[in-house]
Amino acid sequence: PLIGFDKQEIVDRAKSIRTYEVSKGPEICDLLGPPRPSTHARLDQILTEETKLDVPGLVSSCLSRLVSEKFKANGPAAQLPSSPGAAA
Repeated sequence: PLIGFDKQEIVDRAKSIRTYEVSKGPEICDLLGPPRPSTHARLDQILTEETKLDVPGLVSSCLSRLVSEKFKANGPAAQLPSSPGAAA
């Protein structure tokens, strides 16, 4: 959504929505990823590794901790009630 803004406009917008300080930190993807990520992974290796994941459990865990917030321009955030159908 910030395409077309110059750098200073983006910085100003980030400061106004209080995300600027977080954005100055290290790139999270760089911290969490491997030092030399594979760019030509083999499908059989990917499928083998995926079987080690409990995807339904991970999804359920994430949804049970879901928090929704509503933001207003120049106003405080307000926590929204859980969505109907969201895991409790």
